[in-house]
Amino acid sequence: MKIPQQSGLLGAGDPVGELVIFFDKCSGQNKNNTVLKVVTFLCEMFSFKKVQFLFHVGGHTKNAADRLFNVLNRFYRLRNLFTMRQLFKALAASDSVTIQPVTAEDFFDWDNFLSLFYSDLKGKIKINHIFRCNIDANRVGNQIQIELQESNLAQHQVVRHNSSKCGFFGRDKYSKGGKGLKLAMKNRHAEITAAKDSKLAAVDASGINIYKRVKM
Repeated sequence: MKIPQQSGLLGAGDPVGELVIFFDKCSGQNKNNTVLKVVTFLCEMFSFKKVQFLFHVGGHTKNAADRLFNVLNRFYRLRNLFTMRQLFKALAASDSVTIQPVTAEDFFDWDNFLSLFYSDLKGKIKINHIFRCNIDANRVGNQIQIELQESNLAQHQVVRHNSSKCGFFGRDKYSKGGKGLKLAMKNRHAEITAAKDSKLAAVDASGINIYKRVKM
C-alpha cells in the first residue's frame, strides 16, 4: 500500500517552492478540518516551504478544472461503459487530461491520523477563504501557525490559528513544561514520520452503496 511519498507525488525532507491549490467550497469534499490540516502537514513534513489553499467564493466556482471535466464528458457520456478499465480507456483518449487511476489500496484514514497532531479550526472554516502556512515564518515559539483570511482585500485582516494540537501524539515521551515541549516540537517531524507505520490505517473499501447498485 502506497502513501503519497512512496508514489513519488511528494518530496520528503527536501522542500520545494510553494504549493497553491484552488478549491470549490464544498464542505464534504474540500473545505473541512481534514483537508485544511494538510496545509501545515505539507510544510512540517518538508514537502513544500509554503502552502496555500484558496477557496472560491460561492457563485464564482467555475474554473479551468470544471472545464476539463466537461471536456472529459464528451468521451464517455454516449458510450456504454461497464468497468473502470473501460472508463479509463475512454478518458485516456483526451489530449487535455491525464488520467491517474487509483485503487482501494491508495486510500488511508488521514482524518484520524492528522487529528493526532493538528488541532481543529473550530468556527474558522466557513468565513475564511485563504489558508496558508510558511514553515519558516509561521513557527511562533512552540507553535506552528497557519494564517487565515476571508479575502486578500485590505479590510480583511489575517487571523492566526495554532495548528499544533495541545498534547499531540508523542508529546508524553518528553518531560512536562516548556523545556519538554520545545524538545517535543523539535522532534515532531520524526514522530509524525514514525507514526505513519502504526497509526495511518488503510480505509476499507465499502463498495458501491445500495442505492447506486439498484440504479445501475
